Amino acid sequence: MTEEKNEGGRTTRLLCGGCGHEIAPSDGLLSLHPVLPVAADSGIDEKLNEYYSKSEEKHFWFKARKDFISTICDMYIKHTDKIIEIGAATGYITRHLISEGYKDISIGDLNSDSFKYSGDDGIINRYQFDLTRAPFVGHFDAVFMFDVLEHIDDAELSVQKACEMLTPEGKIVITVPAHMWLWSKHDTLVSHKKRYELEQVVQLLRRNGFKILKATAFFASILPLLYLRKYVDRDTGRVSKADVAYRFKINPVVNRLLEKMLHVECKLLGGVSLKYGGSLIVVGEKLNQAGAQVFNRQVGC
Repeated sequence: MTEEKNEGGRTTRLLCGGCGHEIAPSDGLLSLHPVLPVAADSGIDEKLNEYYSKSEEKHFWFKARKDFISTICDMYIKHTDKIIEIGAATGYITRHLISEGYKDISIGDLNSDSFKYSGDDGIINRYQFDLTRAPFVGHFDAVFMFDVLEHIDDAELSVQKACEMLTPEGKIVITVPAHMWLWSKHDTLVSHKKRYELEQVVQLLRRNGFKILKATAFFASILPLLYLRKYVDRDTGRVSKADVAYRFKINPVVNRLLEKMLHVECKLLGGVSLKYGGSLIVVGEKLNQAGAQVFNRQVGC
C-alpha cells in the first residue's frame, strides 16, 4: 500500500501495489473496507460514542487515563513518529497527544460513525477498516490500541496484524481493563468480551513478534470501588436505556476527589510496575524475524 500526500501531510490517494486498487478520501475519510456494516460489528453500542464525547472532558476516569497514557507514550514514542490509534472512537486520546506535541497521528476504526466526534485538531488521516484485514505493512512507527482488545474475539490475529503494520523496531501501546474478578454490568454495557490479567497481555505480545518494554497495572487506588461495583452494579445480562444514559453520571465533588487521587497515584507509581489495578498498559517493540525466533526461545514461547 503506497500513498500520495498533500503539503499538510494528509493522504490524497492510497494505491495497492499488488492489484492497483485506488482509494481516495471521501469527506476526509479513507474507507478501506466500506462494505462492512456501519456499527454491527464494532463492539460498541453506537449511542455510547455520544455519551463518551460528552463525558471525556469531565469524568475523572477519562481525564486520569488520558494523562497516564500520555506519560507512558512520552517514555517510549517519539513526537515525530508516524502513529495510528486503532479503535480511536471519538479520537479523544489522539487529540490530547497532538496537543502534547505529537505531529503525525492518524486514527482508525471499524465504525465509520465514530469519526463524526473526532474533530479536525491536527489528525492526519482517518481510516475506516477492519483490523483483522488491515492492508498496511511496515507503514507506522507506532500502533496504539487503547481499550480495544477486550472488544475483539480474535485478539491473537489483531495483534499479529498490528505487528505487520509496524516498521522494524516499531512500538505498540495497549491498554485493557484488568481482572475478570472485577466484571460488572459495565462490561456488558460496553460489549467487553473479557477483562485481562497482565501476564495474558504480555504473553500475547511475545507470541506475536514483540519484546516487552513496559507492563503494569494502573488505577490501583480505585480497586476497592471497582470491586464494590461488581456487587452494586451486578451483571444480570440485561442492559436498559437508563443504564446507557446514566453510565457516566457522577457527583462533581466525588468526581474531583477521584481525579486528584488518580493523578497522585500516577505521579507516584508511573515508574514502577504493578500487578493489580483497574486497567493494564503494555508497551512492546517489534522484533525482526531472526530476533523474534531467538527471543521466543529464550522466554519459552
